[in-house]
Amino acid sequence: MNVSNALRLLGVVIAWVGLLPSLFLIEKEPLFGVLGILGAMALLLACLQNSPETELERLTEVDEQSLEL
Repeated sequence: MNVSNALRLLGVVIAWVGLLPSLFLIEKEPLFGVLGILGAMALLLACLQNSPETELERLTEVDEQSLEL
């Protein structure tokens, strides 16, 4: 999926904001705290998975393959 860098940055900020209350929630409600941590980490991983460096590497690979043809 093609997502702009601004949306990725927003996702990272939301994940960090969701992670902190989840850590404090572990003491009171362990189940909801763990679920919150897992959700925040999944969002963080999804936002950082296709970083601009990864896309740059993918684009350079495509250019190298087109040069070989």
